[in-house]
Formats: sequence, C-alpha cells, structure tokens
Amino acid sequence: MQNGRGRSKRSRTIRIALLLLAAALAFGAILLATNLWESEHQSYSGEIGDPDDWLNPKEEVPTIPFNGREYRVRDSVETLLFMGLDSDEQPDESGASYNNDLRADFLMLLIIDKEANTCSTVHIDRDTKTQVTVLGVAGQELGTTSEQIALAHTYGSGRFDSCRNTVKAVENFLYGTPIDHFLSLTMDAVQILNDEVGGVPVTIPEDMTMIDASFVEGSRITLYGEQALKFVRARSGLENNTNRGRMERQRQYLNELYEKVFWNVSVDEEFPPRIISKLSNYMVSDCRADQLQSLLETASECEFVGIETIEGESVVGENNRMEFTPDRDQLEQLIIDLFYEPVEPAE
Repeated sequence: MQNGRGRSKRSRTIRIALLLLAAALAFGAILLATNLWESEHQSYSGEIGDPDDWLNPKEEVPTIPFNGREYRVRDSVETLLFMGLDSDEQPDESGASYNNDLRADFLMLLIIDKEANTCSTVHIDRDTKTQVTVLGVAGQELGTTSEQIALAHTYGSGRFDSCRNTVKAVENFLYGTPIDHFLSLTMDAVQILNDEVGGVPVTIPEDMTMIDASFVEGSRITLYGEQALKFVRARSGLENNTNRGRMERQRQYLNELYEKVFWNVSVDEEFPPRIISKLSNYMVSDCRADQLQSLLETASECEFVGIETIEGESVVGENNRMEFTPDRDQLEQLIIDLFYEPVEPAE
C-alpha cells in the first residue's frame, strides 16, 4: 500500500499529464514521460539543447501601446510553443533557399502565469499569414516574406534552426511577444501514441467517407493506426476544407486523448518510460530535461483555464494555398490579456 506521500506524488504526476495533454495534441504525454523518466533514470534520449544563446530576455522587449496606455510583458509569464510537424505537399524546389519539407501543421502555445497561478493555451491556425524569415542555402537570413506561418519550419534543416524560425514567425504574429521555449514532434508519432493508449474514440463531425469508409457523419468510432492521422490531418476534399474545421477535430481528438492517457498513467507505471522510449526520436526541443521537469512542476500547481482560439477569415491565396487573416481587434486584446501588464507612470 502506498503511503500518503506516494499517493500525493502519483496524484501530482497524473495532474501534470492531464494539464499538458489539454494543452497539446500529443506533446503533453512526452513531457510527462520526460519528467518520470528523468526522476527514475537521470537520463533523457530526446534531442535537446540550451536556449540561453538565442532567446531574448523579457526585459529587452520594448513596451507596446494599447488603448492609450503603454504595456510590457509580465515577468511572471513563461511560454512553450508546441509544434506538430508534417510533410509539405508543395515544397520550394528553386534551390535559392535552405529548405526541408516539414511544415508546422499544429501550433499551440502553452502560457503559464506564475503570479496568477493559471495555465492557458492558444491554438494558432497553421494557415495564418504573417512575416516569415527566409533562410539562404548557408542558413543566413535573407529577409522576410508574408506567407503561411506553418511554412516557417520549411526553412532550415528541419531541426533546431527550423523550430527557431517557427518561433520567430509566431513572435511576429504576436506583435513581438517573446516565446521562451519550444518542443516539436512529427505528426507520424501521433499514431504511435494513439495505439499505445489503446485507440482514441471520436465522433465524426461531417461526412468524411472519402477519407476513410468508416468516417460516417455522426458515428462514434475508435481510431487506430493511420486512422488517427487521417482524422487530425484531413481537409482536402471535405465540405469544410479550411484549417478551422481541422482544428476543431484536433481539439476533439485532444480531449479524448486526455482521458485515455489519464487512464493509462493511473493503471500502468511502465506507460511513461515506454512512451518516451518510442517517441523520443520524433522530438526536438530547446529545453534541457531539467528545464522541462521544472516547467512541469510549475504547471502542475496551476489552474488550467482553457484553450483560446483566434477568430478571423480563411481565403484561397497565392499558389492556391489557404490563408487565414485574424480578427485584429480580438488578437490584440488576447495578446494584452495573456502576456502584458500596464506600465505604471513614474511618480
């Protein structure tokens, strides 16, 4: 029988899993596994690094005006950008830039406010048009171009430099708001996690039989293997072929995955190390293992207040790509609410 401290530690661990899985498609499970694996084995097999040589300290971020007042980034806020990577069906083959074929198809920003003791997330539409830095064949910056935010990752090697380029694009989209950390996972890993938890049940929101014969509108099915990828990826050929419909399916899948991971962690002590072992090769992060563990400890004490979405309009743009233009007023207010505080006038 476990003592009170053991039960408290296990309850805390499960709470961490629930919180972060509510934040992102599959990455929360990896972070949970990292935390447990680190505490048990003092080692970590994922590709990780130290962000100190490239992240900008918050005190260097300039103030911004809003509704007649100046605002600055709150010191109490810490952020982690989750990226789900998938192959680009329209890669740039011009040879003029430094490219790979992995887009950041899933983007969700985890925001921890240590002072307010809250944790929230922003689900960012991968079709969002923003300023993206172009990298030359030697990796040098060649300037910026206005295109889908998902394509920022296609510049670079597909590893750290591409993730950092995506971070920079998201910061541009958020009016220069700094992002502290990132973690990416290729979408191919989704089906591995999906099957490790015993399949994920979903309700099919529209007729998707052209994607999979079992995806009948309104039916309740359990996804296995490639079905999970089809469900979270598909949009071409659907009545609602914008990324907004896909994001709604991703959030449904996320909520169901939340429940399955909770159950697996509660009944199987080997689940976390097994997941980290199977998924570590799919992951890239700028955080050291101890940084991830510290972030988890902080998140575990916070109240999760929900997933924020940004309203706007999707249209077909250049190169026949969908482009999402956010509602500027809503976006500005969201940025102020989540990241900033007013600068008090000098006495």
